[in-house]
Formats: sequence, C-alpha cells, structure tokens
Amino acid sequence: METARSGHTATLLFDATVLVSGGTTDETRSAELFIPTLGSFAGTKAGMIHVRSRHCATRLQDGRVLIAGGDDGSGNLFTTAEIFDPPKQTFTSTGDLNDARTSATGTLLPNGKVLIAGGLDSQGTLLSSAELYDPSTGSFSPTGKMISPRAQHTANLLSSGKVLLIGSTRDTKSAELFDPTSGSFGATGSLIQARAHHSATLLPDGNVLVLGGSQTVPPAGGGAPAAPVDRWC
Repeated sequence: METARSGHTATLLFDATVLVSGGTTDETRSAELFIPTLGSFAGTKAGMIHVRSRHCATRLQDGRVLIAGGDDGSGNLFTTAEIFDPPKQTFTSTGDLNDARTSATGTLLPNGKVLIAGGLDSQGTLLSSAELYDPSTGSFSPTGKMISPRAQHTANLLSSGKVLLIGSTRDTKSAELFDPTSGSFGATGSLIQARAHHSATLLPDGNVLVLGGSQTVPPAGGGAPAAPVDRWC
C-alpha cells in the first residue's frame, strides 16, 4: 500500500478493484485503490472528507460506497458519513448517523438500504442501537434495537434476506438475526465460545463459518485468542 494503515476498511468494487480507506496513520483521510490487473495500489484522486478509522464501508447497489462513523484514533467519534464515487474517485458528504459510533458493522440489505449496527460510543460503552441508511434520500433512520449490545462483531446477509450478527467484546457468545421486514432483532443459536475480532463467512450451502477472534476483548484490543470453530446452520 502507499500508506501504512490499521483500523482501515477494504471494499470490493464492481470493476474488481478494492477501495482501501482510512485507518490510524498520520494521514487518515487518505484512500487508495488496489488494481488487481497491475498488482499495485494507487491513491484516489481525492481523499476522504473526514479522518476515520474503525468505520464502516459498504458497497451500495449502484456501486458507490457508503463510509460511515468511526473515530480519529484520539477518542473522538463521528456521526458523519460520506459516499465514494468509483468513476470520479471522489468523496461527497451524505446524511449523518443518529449516533456516533466506532467498530460497528454495515450490511447491504436486499432493498438497497444499509444496516448499521452496534459499535462503541465515546465512553467505550457497547451500543445496542441500529439504524438504516436509505441511498434514495441520503439519510439514516433508527430501527429496532439489538437484543445484546455489540462491537467488533460480524454481520452477514443470509439468503433469506435476514442479517446474522455474531459475537462482540465483553465475552459474548450470543448471536441474533435482523429481519428487514419487521425492522426487529430476534435471538438465534449461541456460539460455542465467546469471540470478537473474528471472521464469519457465508458458505454456498447457506451456513456461516466462524473462525478465530479473541475472548473478553476490551475496547483497546487484546484478549485471549479463540481457537474453536463455530458453524451457524
């Protein structure tokens, strides 16, 4: 990469390039593109409007990327959001989040909206709130609250159209499902072992494979590695 980064995002675009944005460096407004045909990175024509790390970056149905929330690495959290336009390689402002949050998840729903769920507030408190971004209006609106507050969790869109949210900091084994039709969250099976900072991959058969992560993770990171593998069916 052109810039060393931690706490950044990497988002696959329709043309197979990857947008790498933000992170905790001396220049956290920067963004760059990985170009697979060249095997190299190139900076975007314009940087982000705001510095951010531990933000959400979600590709929309029209190919643009929603970048929302995060922090500046010094404890300041953001409600701001912006849109990356791949053809122009520029960022423009969009509506603000209702709650400032970092370490949340952003998931594209079948109806084109984006579910922003959980995260940490400026005091390091886990959030149970969630909101929906509507690209047609450029605004966020609150939706139902999660059963368990979560941060550094995962969120996978299932073939049913529901979103599976797994794990969190603070020793959380629980998982839950978001139903876009009702705008509510419901409980589902629990993990074998509590984990955060894990990976969760939707498999072709519809199951979700959960790997690695840490247990009892404080906001600053750390915690014991989680070794067992979970499979949500």
